[in-house]
Amino acid sequence: MSQFTQTIRGYASDHGMSDEQVIKCIKSGELDGYEDDGTWIVRFEKVAEQTKIDSEPKESPYIVKDYKGVRAKAQELFLKDAKKLAKKNYFPVSETYEQGTWGCGSFVLALLLCLIVIGIIIFIYMIIVKPVGILTVTYKYAETEKLNKPEGKLCPDCAETVKYAANKCRYCGYQFKKK
Repeated sequence: MSQFTQTIRGYASDHGMSDEQVIKCIKSGELDGYEDDGTWIVRFEKVAEQTKIDSEPKESPYIVKDYKGVRAKAQELFLKDAKKLAKKNYFPVSETYEQGTWGCGSFVLALLLCLIVIGIIIFIYMIIVKPVGILTVTYKYAETEKLNKPEGKLCPDCAETVKYAANKCRYCGYQFKKK
């Protein structure tokens, strides 16, 4: 019998279980395993066939690798790596892709940037577009008799205003009749 270690993801996929079921089995004592820096490891014994002892690796028979990126890019990286690992007799057993998610911090940062960008746009608007102004007019009360009273008399020849006491128009020389 040989003892092997494997991550719960590999063990779960090999045994048709979910990761949570494997962790539950480890915690209940049904499986031998432990947690190492957030990664759960399963220890198990396997009877090795005599003919394969020399060809099996001395380390874990499983390698779990993660390829980050959009699905097409991750697939491309996986295929390149699979060729290299095939030369060492490691072949892909399972493959899953999980879509990435934005965390809370990214959401808050995006919200703050939106507020800043909107603030900058509003600031530029305030510089370019001037607000509506206010015209202030001061009025003074005046008696109606003074407003209707002309300052002088009109010359009948040139239509200019001359003083009431004037006998002769200073513009055209018209002689006013004395009263």
